[in-house]
Amino acid sequence: MMGLPSIVDTTSAYLFGGTVSFKARRDLYLRVQQLHASTGVLGTGGPALPPLEPLYTQALAELVFRFIERPHAAIVIPQVLQDSIWRRLGSPGMPNTEDKNSFAAEKLAQDVLDFVDIATGANWKIKV
Repeated sequence: MMGLPSIVDTTSAYLFGGTVSFKARRDLYLRVQQLHASTGVLGTGGPALPPLEPLYTQALAELVFRFIERPHAAIVIPQVLQDSIWRRLGSPGMPNTEDKNSFAAEKLAQDVLDFVDIATGANWKIKV
């Protein structure tokens, strides 16, 4: 109800097990950075620790927001993916529900596959 900015703010906390857990990890992370800086291990312009939040947080938040906007299409995603797999395998006798799937469901399924590509750094491109 609060829109995409709210989802982006809460996604990282959700990935780390909740707000309290994320805050504790962030505080620990900042203390480690301060310790490294104070001991001279990490210079101000030199290498730094990797970011605490995953790089795909924004993409995940956008995907979640799309799921929330179209729940009727989101629940059909497993069916769309299954149909796509059966179509590629050319399995005879398997029921085909392509005509029942909406364009929004197929778009969301492709968005899920694109997100997996971004999050894993995979070099494969699967199309629904």
